[in-house]
Amino acid sequence: MNELPEYNFYHMSNNYFNGTKNSTLIIQHDKTIKTSIKIPSNHFLLLNILKAELFPTIAPINKQTMNLVFTQGTRAGVFLLTSHSELNEIFTKLATELKSPELLFFIANVNEKEGKALYDNLDMEELPRIEVLRKNKRFVYKDNMIERSIKEFIEDYKNNRVVRFIKSEEVSKNDNVMVKAIGNTFDEEVLNNKLDVVVLFCSNLYYLCSFVESTFRDIGKGLRKNRGIKFVEIDTLKNDVEYFEVEYFPLIVIFPANHKDTPIVFKGERTEAEIVEFLKVNSDNYLAIPEVGIKGDY
Repeated sequence: MNELPEYNFYHMSNNYFNGTKNSTLIIQHDKTIKTSIKIPSNHFLLLNILKAELFPTIAPINKQTMNLVFTQGTRAGVFLLTSHSELNEIFTKLATELKSPELLFFIANVNEKEGKALYDNLDMEELPRIEVLRKNKRFVYKDNMIERSIKEFIEDYKNNRVVRFIKSEEVSKNDNVMVKAIGNTFDEEVLNNKLDVVVLFCSNLYYLCSFVESTFRDIGKGLRKNRGIKFVEIDTLKNDVEYFEVEYFPLIVIFPANHKDTPIVFKGERTEAEIVEFLKVNSDNYLAIPEVGIKGDY
């Protein structure tokens, strides 16, 4: 028997690595719920099965699960956002029926810290609300809150029959360092000009974004005398970008002045020095890099 926090594993033999087909793995969670699965000879299939089983039916909202949903995008999150518990039983029943390696189910109470953060960052209004979220994509359930319809919505999502929700914030005031773009102004701010435009795709739901945003802003301050470059930030959960697929975030991308149709993704360490070097190499307009100066100058 092997033990992990909150889980016990029984009847797991090393023989399955040699292709044993009839071995059985029994997973016991919280000393009450037992799942019995046949161990497949395909190791990747086994990993997928375990991914589905090693989370409780209703997953916790924490850094690990939010990373899977919003950053890596390896799992889609089915969220019930609510201020009361009226739908919890139905939602939990559906989560038990529809749980799979591709889906995680969450109940987010907006009266609690994690649920309120999700509610605020997604600019939601009506409650209760059900959405499927994956990376920067949102799929919104708009029918009556009855079990059969909710189940159909989730199954339709799994079969690619749900239309993505297109969103855009209201126009906000910019400062003299960084422009805040929204879905409706992205083309104007980023594509329809002769500037090298550096875009930070981010979301406050991911804890690392605040640190990267601070670095990004410092770089903008340090390079503020360069008229040929512009720094733009866009919240990719609150705004959709039609022509660019955001694979993960925080993501830094430069849209060079003379070839906007071939943006270049920054893939280095998110330090000031590495980002500045990336901009210097990939900018079409001349970029003057100060050697000394205030914080943020290079």
